[in-house]
Amino acid sequence: MLDEPKTHLDKLGKQFLLEELEYYYGALILVSHDRSFLDKLVTKIWEVVDGMVIEYI
Repeated sequence: MLDEPKTHLDKLGKQFLLEELEYYYGALILVSHDRSFLDKLVTKIWEVVDGMVIEYI
């Protein structure tokens, strides 16, 4: 589970994290407001609103 994982990283740290996560073969729960970061890593987005889950594929 990662909550805003790029918050305190410099450019090289962000690139390293992205490359490592691209090759991770498991499930991730990733919380981020960085849309370009999410676009590079995720295949589904779940939004929780008022106790309801909306799935975006």
